[in-house]
Amino acid sequence: MVKNSEEIKTIVFFPWLIIPQQIKIGNIIFVPFKVNRNINDMLNDIKDVMAKILSSYRNFENEKVTNCVVACNKDMNPPWNWANKDNEELKAAASFLSLAAFAKNQYFYSLGNYANSSVFILYFQNFREKPEYVVITLRRRDVPIYKVEDTLFPIPLQCTSCRVNIDIPLAEALGKAYLDDFPLIGRLIPALQFFNLANTDSELMREEAEIILMASAFEQLLGTEGAYKLSCEIGELFKKYGRVSVKEALQSRPGIELDSKHPSQNQWFVHRKWAEELYDLRSKFVHGESIKNRQWGWSPQEHLVFGAFAFPLVVKLCLASENRYNLTEEDEGHCISVDFLLKEKDWHLKNKSGNERKWQKIIVKGNWQKAREKALRIFSQKKNGRND
Repeated sequence: MVKNSEEIKTIVFFPWLIIPQQIKIGNIIFVPFKVNRNINDMLNDIKDVMAKILSSYRNFENEKVTNCVVACNKDMNPPWNWANKDNEELKAAASFLSLAAFAKNQYFYSLGNYANSSVFILYFQNFREKPEYVVITLRRRDVPIYKVEDTLFPIPLQCTSCRVNIDIPLAEALGKAYLDDFPLIGRLIPALQFFNLANTDSELMREEAEIILMASAFEQLLGTEGAYKLSCEIGELFKKYGRVSVKEALQSRPGIELDSKHPSQNQWFVHRKWAEELYDLRSKFVHGESIKNRQWGWSPQEHLVFGAFAFPLVVKLCLASENRYNLTEEDEGHCISVDFLLKEKDWHLKNKSGNERKWQKIIVKGNWQKAREKALRIFSQKKNGRND
């Protein structure tokens, strides 16, 4: 072992993540090491240590990483030292931060916001005042120790975008719900384990496993069991925003298979049928059955993209139903877009009349429809002499 009597300290950070400002989630503050090349005041006392630690981390150009996001807690002294501290709240807050980034993702945009869970890999780094060695903690029985200058951590290939946007109101709402021990959080934390594993973008994850994990995330979050019950929960959450029936969606997605046990499925909103099919697909993969012996409304890849888009919305709707979060106009526009997206095919293709891809156009349509409905409601209220 390293012969040094100095106290061992622990810093926890995201080496591949860049955020424009510090974000507080519960008691945890996620602090960018640098903003506009200026070191954050909370981290100024370890600027030399951080520079030494980060020298082992390399980007795609094999350049040393010079910025990162550090987890702090003002109740600690110093706020960045996690040595011998319970980190359950830290891990929960980190998963909430990741979800809040997913809530801002823009799919099929060439230069849009995009984050996957690999960007949110959390590193626990032990060090002494003058770090000379790196202690790598792995799931093995020994603890390998290496010289700092001899150790390199290359950025994962799937971290193609490290500068992400964060839905701060959602992050703050989740942090408050955690501190209040709100029941939803007990289901959300394990659900996020499934969700994040389904969204690493890693080639090591098979599509079948991602489908199983994605469906399990929804099931765990909503406390349901089985395809029909999951469809009921999703149907109830998005009922207010339903715009397209299964019967209408069948015109463009003829592969949607109706269940004879539920003859009213034609009248369901299509988001409810999507949830049922996602779970059916998950069951096929869980039991090792072929998916070629029936029709499907959506491909596995489409289920994964749409699941990543819908999951943060489901969390927001669950929080909003308990007055824990105020839905924004953009949130509601996205909820309105849900059925239109599920009806449309080839989301990635550009429209004939412009450079927008179909997904982008539908999101704009949902936002526009929300704005139109709001304007009509205000007009109606004024006409009837009401100001609420």
